[in-house]
Parts: sequence; C-alpha cells; structure tokens
Amino acid sequence: MRIALVAEDYYPQLGGIPEHVHNLALQLNAWGHTATVVTSQMGDHRDAPFVRRVGRSRVIYANGGVSRITTGWRLRRRLEQLFRAGRYDLVHVHGGLAPTLGGSRTRSAAGCSGARSRGSSTATPRRLR
Repeated sequence: MRIALVAEDYYPQLGGIPEHVHNLALQLNAWGHTATVVTSQMGDHRDAPFVRRVGRSRVIYANGGVSRITTGWRLRRRLEQLFRAGRYDLVHVHGGLAPTLGGSRTRSAAGCSGARSRGSSTATPRRLR
C-alpha cells in the first residue's frame, strides 16, 4: 500500500508529532508498504529518503504559544504534482485544522474524501487524471 503521511510538524522540529510520523513511516516501510512523509522546508536538515518537502514552514507566535504554517508559491499545484506522482492509496494528515498542509488544501490536492478524528484525518484519494 502507498501511504502519504502529511505533517506540518516534522524534523528538525522536535516533539511528539515529528517522532510519531517519522517512526510510523519507518515501521510501515519495514512492513513492506511505501510510506512517504510530506512536510515543508524548515532549514537545512538531512532527510530520510522517504521525506518530500513542499513550501516553507513559517513560525507564528501568539498567545504564548507557537504554531507553524506552510507558505509557498503554487503550493496547491506542487501538492497535486506530488500526490499524482506518488499515486497514494491512503493519505494520513496530522494537524487537520491547519489551512495548508494539514487541512482542506491537502485533501483537495490529493483528490480525497475521508474520515477525520482529533487532530488528524485519513483519506482515500480518488485517482487524479
């Protein structure tokens, strides 16, 4: 099965979501699936071969907290190209409320309809032509 794990938060940022996504990709690949992490650029960082980066991650400080959002020219088009090339059977999105990588932009770029749970969603893509 070809699986895209989409995450706004990923290495080099440290935390639970980057750890979860990275180790999930490692385990899925070890089990014989093809798992790809889709995330944004966050500076110089050596990536595993299964990581694809689109756009640039921007940090937003508000109300004593920190958040990230991905920006970039033609971001949706780049996501569409990535999903079309990957021909994913399943797209798992972390941070499904974020307006760029986490939310509707990713689902529409992947041609998905899917289910949503707390903080993440899983979708099955309709094949892009």
